[in-house]
Amino acid sequence: MGIGTDSPMAKLQVSNGDIFIEDINKGIIMKSPDGQCWKGQMDNGGNLVFGAIDRNLVTAVKNGFPKEPPSIKVFPNPANKVLAIEVAGDYSGLNAYIYNMAGNLVLAKEIHKAKTKLRTGRLPAGSFFLKVFDKKGSVAFSEKIILLKGQ
Repeated sequence: MGIGTDSPMAKLQVSNGDIFIEDINKGIIMKSPDGQCWKGQMDNGGNLVFGAIDRNLVTAVKNGFPKEPPSIKVFPNPANKVLAIEVAGDYSGLNAYIYNMAGNLVLAKEIHKAKTKLRTGRLPAGSFFLKVFDKKGSVAFSEKIILLKGQ
């Protein structure tokens, strides 16, 4: 299909324009050579962050539409001693993990309610990645966070 062109060179080609994805919880899904699917989503810093997703979720259709993932917000960012995770939708089975920039897990917490607080006061100031995984182990949310030195 060509948008802005009569002779597309791929299944979908957009010429002379941008592709706009308004919902930050939506993104670009690509499949790696080993068959793993990856979803790229924009974080608040303008970085495209990829996380592995269950490839069955890409093609799974129930009543004509795939199940919508929960909407997740994290605030404040930057944060001092507490980071809040707010989930709109089904939060059952969600787990939040904070990784340092070397990729080491530094904090983990199960999400049991619509608004969960992560106490980050023991972590050093700096940049980290927050990832929320669903019960199947797929990334439901990923964002770079900044922790400030607590007062």
